Amino acid sequence: MGELVAGMVKGEEGRSMVEDARRLRTELESDSMVSFSGLENIPREGGAVIVFNHPNMEILLPAMLELFVRIYDNNGQQVKLVIGSEIPMTTKNYNEKTALPGSVLLLERFHRLYSKNIISVPTSENRKDFLSGRTMAVRKIWESPPYQWLSGKIRR
Repeated sequence: MGELVAGMVKGEEGRSMVEDARRLRTELESDSMVSFSGLENIPREGGAVIVFNHPNMEILLPAMLELFVRIYDNNGQQVKLVIGSEIPMTTKNYNEKTALPGSVLLLERFHRLYSKNIISVPTSENRKDFLSGRTMAVRKIWESPPYQWLSGKIRR
């Protein structure tokens, strides 16, 4: 884990999420058992969409790391994650959210660390780059498996 923090501090870019997941999953092993089935149904070309929300350290994060490794071992595919580019906090009226101070810079470093695997999406509407950032994220998603065939880059 310290290696990742050091990489963020140094501004490292383009690490392999799968190789880091291989190392981290032993550190973060949980007593809870997670069962995977159906990985053989993920096509080698085109990919699949897997949706999850807010990983926690006890169960979901170790399971997520294991899933990344198994998808790569089974299909040779790296995962792409769509992740918010700031840590949101609610405003005084509780109806809006704004970026937690410093979180944009922190998450930018984390996202650059795994630039081949993470697509950043602004989530706070008061950010200057809210619309352009979301538009760019949709474009990156559109050009990534499993959607590449929709954009015309790959024919089925």
